[in-house]
Amino acid sequence: MAYLPLNAANAANAANAANAANAAGSSSALFLLSGGLPRPIGASPWPVLRNGAAVKPLQWRAQIGIRPETVPDGIYDAAADNHDALPGIKVFKGWTIENRAVAAVAQLAAHPGAADWPAKCEPANWHDQPAERVQRELDMLVSLMEYRDGVMSEAIAQATNIISYFQGLVGFTDASHPETTNLCIIALNLGQFAVMLYKQMFDRPRPSQLRPALMPEMEVPGHASYPSGHSTEAHLIAHVLELVLDPYHPARKLLHPLADRIAINREVMGLHYRSDSEAGKYLAEKIKGVIEDVANHAQPSIVRVTLGDAVGEWGAEPAPVAD
Repeated sequence: MAYLPLNAANAANAANAANAANAAGSSSALFLLSGGLPRPIGASPWPVLRNGAAVKPLQWRAQIGIRPETVPDGIYDAAADNHDALPGIKVFKGWTIENRAVAAVAQLAAHPGAADWPAKCEPANWHDQPAERVQRELDMLVSLMEYRDGVMSEAIAQATNIISYFQGLVGFTDASHPETTNLCIIALNLGQFAVMLYKQMFDRPRPSQLRPALMPEMEVPGHASYPSGHSTEAHLIAHVLELVLDPYHPARKLLHPLADRIAINREVMGLHYRSDSEAGKYLAEKIKGVIEDVANHAQPSIVRVTLGDAVGEWGAEPAPVAD
C-alpha cells in the first residue's frame, strides 16, 4: 500500500493508491482506467525492416496506425557508427523523492533483513471478533457523527496530506529537512504497501456497508476496511521520526497522539471501525521493527542511507535501535 512532486507528494499520500482512493475515490500516481480519456494516434517512428531485420544503416519511417509487425531486438546494431567518447556517468542522478520511496519499498520487500515480514507483521483476524463487539463499534461510529462538522476540513486534508501534519508538529519542511521528508515518504509508501496485503487478506466490509445510516460524507475508498491505511501510515511516520529526533525534542511525545487523531478522524467520517485503527497501529509498530532490521543489516539499503541522512539533519544521535 504507491508518487508526485513534493507538495503534491505530501500528496505522496495522494501518491498513495490507497489513500488517494480514500480522498476522492481514485487518486494515484498512476492513471486509473476510466472513460473519456483521449487517445490520439500520430505518425510514430518505425524502423525500416527487410526480411524481419533492420536495414543498415538504420532508417526510420513514419507509421500511422498499428501493423502486424514487431520491432526486432538489437536494431541499434544497424545504426551508423559513432566514435565519440562517452561521458563518465555511471549512475542516474535524477531520482525524485517519490520514485526513490517506491524503490525503497521494492528493495525492502526483497531484502534479507526483511525476511518473512508478512508473517511477522500480520495483525489479528477481525473475523474472530464476536458480533456483539462489531455492533458496539458501529454504535460508537454513529455516536461520533455529531463531530463531523468540526472534523470535516481536517479529515479532508488528511485524506491526502498526512505528512504535512507531522511537518507542522515537528517543525520542518521539504526544504529545511529534505532527507527527513524522504524518510517520511518512504514510511508512507511502506505502510501503503503492507496494509494492502492485509486488506486483501482480511477483506473486511466498510462500516457503512453494515450500517448504511452512517452515510459517509467522503467517498468510501475502493478497498477493504481492515487494517486502517491512515492509522498504519500515520503511526509508521511517527515511529521513523522517533528514530531521528533528539530524545528531548518537545514534539516526540505528541507524534503518536497525532497519529491517533488522524485515525479517529477517519472513524468520525464513518470510514473505519476502531479495530481497524488499532490494527493499523499494531501493523505500524511491526513494520518499524522490519525497518530497524533492514537498517542494521550488513547489506546496504535505501532505508539505511535515508535514515542516516535524516539523523544528520537534526544534528543528533539516532534513538537506539533494538538488537
